[in-house]
Amino acid sequence: MQPIIFNFFGPLPWQLFLASLLAWLGIIIFLYLLFTLVIGRLVARSASTLDDALFGSLTRPLAVLVGIYGIRQSTLAFGTAYIWLQWLDRTLSITFVLALTYTVAHVFLDVFLYNARRRAAQSDSAALQLLLPVLGRIGTPLIYILGLVAALGNLGIDLSGVWVALGGGAFVLAFALQNILGDFFSGMVLLVDTPFRPGDVIFLQDMQLTAVINNIGVRVTQLYNIHNHNDIYIPNSTMAKAVLHNLNRPSALHAIELAFATERTEDPKKIIEILRDVANGHPDVIGKVEEKIASLDRFEGLRPAGEQPGSYSKRVVARVRLKAEYQLNLALLAMHEQLRGLSSTVSRVMASGHLTASGRAELRTECEKLMGEIGYTVTGERRIVTSPEAMQHGLLQPILHQITRQENPRTLINRTRAWVEVLQADPDLFPEDLAMVAAPWGFKYDWFETHLGKMFGMVAKSSGMEKRLADLADEMRTYLATKYKSTEPGWIAPQVRVTMFNDTFVAYRLRYYVDNLRLEHWRRTQRIEGEINQEVFRRFDAARVALPKAMFMVGSQRGDSLGEVSKMVQPG
Repeated sequence: MQPIIFNFFGPLPWQLFLASLLAWLGIIIFLYLLFTLVIGRLVARSASTLDDALFGSLTRPLAVLVGIYGIRQSTLAFGTAYIWLQWLDRTLSITFVLALTYTVAHVFLDVFLYNARRRAAQSDSAALQLLLPVLGRIGTPLIYILGLVAALGNLGIDLSGVWVALGGGAFVLAFALQNILGDFFSGMVLLVDTPFRPGDVIFLQDMQLTAVINNIGVRVTQLYNIHNHNDIYIPNSTMAKAVLHNLNRPSALHAIELAFATERTEDPKKIIEILRDVANGHPDVIGKVEEKIASLDRFEGLRPAGEQPGSYSKRVVARVRLKAEYQLNLALLAMHEQLRGLSSTVSRVMASGHLTASGRAELRTECEKLMGEIGYTVTGERRIVTSPEAMQHGLLQPILHQITRQENPRTLINRTRAWVEVLQADPDLFPEDLAMVAAPWGFKYDWFETHLGKMFGMVAKSSGMEKRLADLADEMRTYLATKYKSTEPGWIAPQVRVTMFNDTFVAYRLRYYVDNLRLEHWRRTQRIEGEINQEVFRRFDAARVALPKAMFMVGSQRGDSLGEVSKMVQPG
């Protein structure tokens, strides 16, 4: 490869060296100004944080790399006739390789992995969340090893013998460490086709163990035993073969079943009504808001107000929470209807196959109204969006402004915030639960902003994609019902059924759902179960319900296998 040498001072070696050095200095200054003044401004307008981090991480290292490369090219003006010039050339080559290796490792660790972790936290991809820690452990050392090999190659060292020796050693090690390698490849299988992610609660059927996934390592999986408060390390090969229940999937909602029995003489309708009313009256059980508000005051045994000033009882917080949820549900139902109306409007104005100016104005008005009710307005400015989806609609996307509660407390997002704030005021929560309650909603608001920006971008200008507006409206309606918040619990509401009966007793099973099993250090379900059992006993006693002589409650069966399977025992 011909060296890049400038000769505007003269043909002598030292003149070529100085000219090349000054020319490369000018190139560095030009590139630095181009980066900071032109590319930097474009990056600042972009919605993505990835290009900001990449720009900040590469500006100075690129200047250093170009500088080293320029010095090496300039020294080639003297040729390689002397041994010291040959060693100087090799030294500069090695310096360039090492600097490039450091830059790549820095970008990989501080830009790629950092942004990938943020994206993984917002996505449902468990494989991505589990692969990233492994990439973080082996990626950086691998980059440095490859850089070192390239540097040794620049020194003229023949590495073929080293590769042969490593190949033979690898065969011997593979035979000696076959069990460890089995755990390693099992770990890779778990990472690619994973049934869980860190933070998930699982039940291992063979071990009868309920634990939380802390980390999937190269050889072992680290679990946290929530009952005994200790860490458990299980080889990946064992985890890959285990039969397990993931209690976090499909959601953090948690099904519980409790079994009760009364004497045969008791009216089943009365018993079913008592059990259903108890479940509906507990604040942390999922149910229809109207029924829960009516049942709340009849439920006793909830946590009273603390001694600290400004503390509230569980009942007071629950009443405010249910009212906030009721208002939020009304807003969600109205949003569903408005999205259906938007889809109908798109079909109507596009019936002729093309969009007229009046049709575009009508769609824009409906989109702006929808955005306002969700909690966003268009600022009039635009920003560069680099995602492939946004590229379909042009590089510029409108910037949305989030409406504050002072501006309009009735927007969907502000109603959601009010409801989440009351959720965080639950006196049964621990301090570490507060962030867990609030964390998912920031990602949901960001989804709204991105989705609404796409919708408005379609009608703000002629994009040829206006027909897709109905698809985006349907996607948002599905998102509201499945991932944002359900308004009609339906099958999730408390249910009571008669499971068996004989000449002496009737058995009942109460099934209900707890809102989030991860709260209260994974003990929320146990607390709720105890409070419901206590309240059922109180109600039975107040109603003079006759119980079988051999039992009151015959045990519980949790849908997640946390408890022992109950067996209905007939009194002797």
